[in-house]
Amino acid sequence: MSTPLRMTTPLGVSLSSDLKRALQDNEKLTRDVSDAKLLKEDAEIKLKKIRDKLNGEHSEKLGKLNDKYKAVQEELKTMKQSWTQLKREKGVLETENRRLETAKRELDRQLSGKNDELRMADVEKVEDVKMIRDLKAGKRPPFKTEFKNLISRSEKFRRIEIARAELQRCGEKYLQIQLFKVILGGESSEFYRLLLGRLSKLGLLKWKMSKREGLYLYHASNLTRRRFTKLKQMLRGSGCIDPLPSIHEIKKLEKVVGSSDQFKVTEHTVDGKSVVAVHLLDVVKMLTERINELVANGKMVVGDDPIWLTILGDKGSEEFKLCLSIGNVSQPNSCFHLIPLGIFNDDESSENIRKYLGPIVEQLNRLLFLKIKVGDKDIDVPVEQYLGGDMKFQCDAIGHEGGNSTYQCMQCFSLRGQSISRYLRRYNIELRTPDDYKRDSSKPSKPSHHVARRNVVQNSSFLFDLISLFNVIPPSLHIIMGVAQRFAFDYLILWAARLDNPSMQLKRGDIKKTRISKAVVNDRAEKLEELEEFLSGTKCALQVVQNFKDRQVNGYKSPAEPCRAAMCLFKDKTMKLATSYDGRKVDCQTCSKSVHGVCCGLWDPESWKLTTEDSPDVDCFECRSMTVNRIEMEAESTIAHLENEKNKLMEDLRLAQAEYDSLIQTAGGGGQNKTRKRLEEIWKRHGADMSAWQQNFTGNHTLKLLEEAAVLDYLGIFPAGSDRDGIATFLISLGKLQKLCVARTLSDDEIKLMDQHINDLWEALKSYAPDDVVTPKLHVLLEHVMPFVNAKKTWALTSEQGIESLHSWYNKLNAQIRTSAKLSTRATYCFKMIFIKCYVYATCDYIRN
Repeated sequence: MSTPLRMTTPLGVSLSSDLKRALQDNEKLTRDVSDAKLLKEDAEIKLKKIRDKLNGEHSEKLGKLNDKYKAVQEELKTMKQSWTQLKREKGVLETENRRLETAKRELDRQLSGKNDELRMADVEKVEDVKMIRDLKAGKRPPFKTEFKNLISRSEKFRRIEIARAELQRCGEKYLQIQLFKVILGGESSEFYRLLLGRLSKLGLLKWKMSKREGLYLYHASNLTRRRFTKLKQMLRGSGCIDPLPSIHEIKKLEKVVGSSDQFKVTEHTVDGKSVVAVHLLDVVKMLTERINELVANGKMVVGDDPIWLTILGDKGSEEFKLCLSIGNVSQPNSCFHLIPLGIFNDDESSENIRKYLGPIVEQLNRLLFLKIKVGDKDIDVPVEQYLGGDMKFQCDAIGHEGGNSTYQCMQCFSLRGQSISRYLRRYNIELRTPDDYKRDSSKPSKPSHHVARRNVVQNSSFLFDLISLFNVIPPSLHIIMGVAQRFAFDYLILWAARLDNPSMQLKRGDIKKTRISKAVVNDRAEKLEELEEFLSGTKCALQVVQNFKDRQVNGYKSPAEPCRAAMCLFKDKTMKLATSYDGRKVDCQTCSKSVHGVCCGLWDPESWKLTTEDSPDVDCFECRSMTVNRIEMEAESTIAHLENEKNKLMEDLRLAQAEYDSLIQTAGGGGQNKTRKRLEEIWKRHGADMSAWQQNFTGNHTLKLLEEAAVLDYLGIFPAGSDRDGIATFLISLGKLQKLCVARTLSDDEIKLMDQHINDLWEALKSYAPDDVVTPKLHVLLEHVMPFVNAKKTWALTSEQGIESLHSWYNKLNAQIRTSAKLSTRATYCFKMIFIKCYVYATCDYIRN
């Protein structure tokens, strides 16, 4: 066991000395730290003073520099303003200098002319002296130049003054001055008016229009009976010579030109619906007379070529129109050069055309020659018939089932649904023949044989026997519109929608359905708002009528002046609340008094539209023998009718809104649609507004969007790339192709250029839409346009443009007589007026269409 170690060192003494030393070191360290802190604080104070001093100096220098900079900027701004002012003054001085130079040249020219006139005056003075001497001697003044060959106005007036002096001298010499005033007229205006009339009858002066010229003026200016009569009254009242024939003469000539003996009206009842058909009786006679008139007025030349006659048919609004267009005139595509053959208000089909216009079809199928008067001889001129109009009418007239069928083309056996990437142009095109149509139409209608008939209507035949398949004109207007819409505008709309809604898998049909549904909602809402406004206005009118009845009219000064009605509603302050009615007036057709539209019972929206017409078919309450009680009953009946219409519209609006809400999620309609809105704004800026109902553009709007500048403008909002370049090339080529669709013969270079444009747009289409399909219109453009153009040297000599314009014209005429309850009366009036107007514009040689 070990022994413990003993500590021999004095531990207490050693620890005490070490602690003292440590404490001393700590105190010393503390003093050093304190001294260091004091030194640091002194250094920081000195550094802060130096920093403050430097900052102050820097701020002072920076302020001076800023002041200098502002002064320089002000000086620069002043110099720019001075430079702009000098530039503006320079432009003004240059403009003024050009104006002064122009004025100097004009003054030099006038001075030269004055000098010439002075020299001529000296010569004329000598000649006048000699002429006066000859007159005194009883000789006739020998003028070197006949009056009709004079150019100088001063010389013409001088001759007239000589003639006046000669007339007065004769009166003074032979009849004395009093006899001159009495017998030769003196200062009587009637004498000179009768003198002008006599000169007109002698053919020396014309101041009176012939009956035919009056008819031209009446219809070319769209005058009415009342406006024409008012014009004649104003001419006579102002003391002017009335050059117009009487309205009775115009009516007589209208009965000759638009005689009811030239057409026939038939009425039919089909499935409870009244159908009215109007058609010409003698097509050959009418054609012969029209062409003779055109030849006589220099609007048509008959040569060795046959007369180009195009049969056009189309349905617009409720009526189907069948017309003829003459291709040998200067403006064959004008609706004023059409010859209306027949009209009926039923579905467009070859069956209905045969049913209602059968005599017309029979006459056209026998029309081979026309006997035209050329000079003093009547010659037989051959007629070549063509089939125009849109593709629906053409397919129906031939017996084809249309573009949605398997064999989509009426000219060949092309199949529907071929993709653009696999489609080969001008390859293995088998054209149809009349025998093919005849053979296929005779095949049975069993499903197994449907394709064997190759989409020829069973038991069908050509509606017009003399028109060959090669004389079916590819509809240029509809092809250009359809191809542009289908392969360009629809693509851009879908592209814009996808940019606005990148998370949605959108299709073309989704965008179209949403837009149409929204248009329906807006239309219903606008109609409901209008109806509520008229309903409120009619209630105000009823209240005023009751106030008149109770002799409690609250009079006030209305903004609308009182009318000549016995019970003017605007005399009561209640009409202030009727915002749907303003102070516009109409003339009563019976008593000719001018009364407010609302004061003769035009309370509902349809009736109120009559106030916008020139000569509406309206009678005032007095002429209708309406008492206050009957007027009150009519107002109550109108309110009940409007209430009923309002309830129907509210239900229609609710259903339309529900349909739109269900579609809005699918099509991404809840987004901002910024790209789509920008696209439509640019389209509108170029004058094109898309139809909300059909989601397409009209012909004129399409042409505006095919201009190269417009194409580059609206394509600029899309991302750059091959697709945008392809669409641009497609649209520009299509626009250039459209400019060659003119109503004349094309040169060989223009035909080659047309073929090149079709090739260019096809190559562009393959670059950005290879997976799309070839539509019927695109197929016709690629395969059948150029063969027709190469053979006929034209594409659009007689296009469907004329009959499309005729629809608008017909609707305006129909609106003028919409108050007539009989369909036959309205159809007869419209057909007769179209017939007369076409005659006027086609035969008058000084009316420009």
